[in-house]
Amino acid sequence: MKTRVFALLLAMFCWLDVQAAVTLGNQASYYPRMIRLAASGAANNRLIASFDYGNTQSTIWESANNGASWSQIATINLPEPGHCCGGLYEVPQALGGTPKGALLWTTSTTNGNAHAIRIYRSLDQGRNWSLLSTPVTGTVGVWEGEFAIDSAGRLVMYYSSEEYKANGYNQLIAHRVSTDGGVTWSGDTIDVGVSDGNVQRPGMPLVARLPNGGYVMTYEVCGASNCEAFIRSSANGIAWGTASNLGTRIESSSGNHFRHTPTVRWYNDGSANGRLLVTGEVLRRNSDGAIAAGNGQTYMYNTNNGNGLWTEGATPQAAVTMGGADVCNGYSTQLLPSTDGTQLYELVNVGCSIKFATGPMDNPVASGVYTLISKNSGLALDVAACAGAAGANVQQWTPNGANCQRWNVQNKGNGDYVLTAMHSGLALDVDACSSANGGNVQQWTPNGAACQAWRPEPVGDGHFRFVSRNSGLVLDVDACSTAAGANVQQWQWLGGDCQRWRLQPAP
Repeated sequence: MKTRVFALLLAMFCWLDVQAAVTLGNQASYYPRMIRLAASGAANNRLIASFDYGNTQSTIWESANNGASWSQIATINLPEPGHCCGGLYEVPQALGGTPKGALLWTTSTTNGNAHAIRIYRSLDQGRNWSLLSTPVTGTVGVWEGEFAIDSAGRLVMYYSSEEYKANGYNQLIAHRVSTDGGVTWSGDTIDVGVSDGNVQRPGMPLVARLPNGGYVMTYEVCGASNCEAFIRSSANGIAWGTASNLGTRIESSSGNHFRHTPTVRWYNDGSANGRLLVTGEVLRRNSDGAIAAGNGQTYMYNTNNGNGLWTEGATPQAAVTMGGADVCNGYSTQLLPSTDGTQLYELVNVGCSIKFATGPMDNPVASGVYTLISKNSGLALDVAACAGAAGANVQQWTPNGANCQRWNVQNKGNGDYVLTAMHSGLALDVDACSSANGGNVQQWTPNGAACQAWRPEPVGDGHFRFVSRNSGLVLDVDACSTAAGANVQQWQWLGGDCQRWRLQPAP
């Protein structure tokens, strides 16, 4: 037993915790989009969000306090019986009759065999909307319109088209250009597509501009490519290279890739290239295509203009998945850094609800309840005999789903996490705040001490080491034992599998 100064209890209330998720709306909702106003004068820095409500209605929401609360400010009613896949964009400069700061919202509509992409415009930060144009119509399917400004200062709409099936394209990505602010549009230029007898289906394009003046596009390729997420680049936003070249699959240094509904965002992190953030619906291993650890709670970032491998981070909100995919159709997610770059905002489908959550940037693990599994033994981090007392020992044991193997892992906003046993409410702790190799790990009353703060660091293949803030030593199984009941301690980092832990969601 050890002595504590319980006045330290006050300290834990001073830690900045991750904001609890906020639910927008009260019915089934799909395909969220989120922007921060930057060309709207006094309204700058407000967050604006859109998402689909049912088949014939979409809603516009606003937050003036960085997502802590949201208000619905508009409803867009569509005359067609079906629509989906809205895109939201703030015009950064005057374009013909469309002024700087105007908002554009695009949606794909269906009415029997009649398909169209319609663009609506708002001149008052999203409160009132009117139809601006219908740039694309078809009889098979046109989807997922998104905007950018090309290097010549023209408005470009990128979208997915099924209108070329007679030419052997199952689906392709094309763009159209407007020189008058979105009223009239050019014909198609095909950006990504393979005439292969209707096999490959590239779609869901999103474009981000880079500080070097170039552009990147992310998209999925369904069909033979299993809806994997790809990226390609352009010098001017309209010339994307050989269309039949599907681009480069986005892969992380942890050996994973995304499938389905990728999104991309660039932000200025102070480096020369800035940072690209990419999300996707399902995280899979490169080695065998199986669901990867971290599925439903991972994004990737890249500081090399999208070239090379990407680094994984944890999203603020873990999505609900079933068989690797979200349980609701119309899944999408949006990431947006805070203005100071310290926080990451996320708007995402969780089931069929739209939720907004905030977490620290460079967050390696999403807050939630997990079982920690030793890579070496396959056994779980466990409180011996499921004891509820402070000072009870921590060991490894056969996974059994008990609450004494379920840990509430909470990010405290400074890179530190506290792990609390679900059965006792006590924290994972190093006895007597020892800084020595072999210091014993136990559960203890939460008190905000550094020996209860752990920093999870990715070590590859979906595993983490847990570094004690107090000692710099890592969570370790004594003697690298594989036996149930082996003691857990802290030890210097040696890179062994008995110091590597997999976080298995256990909600």
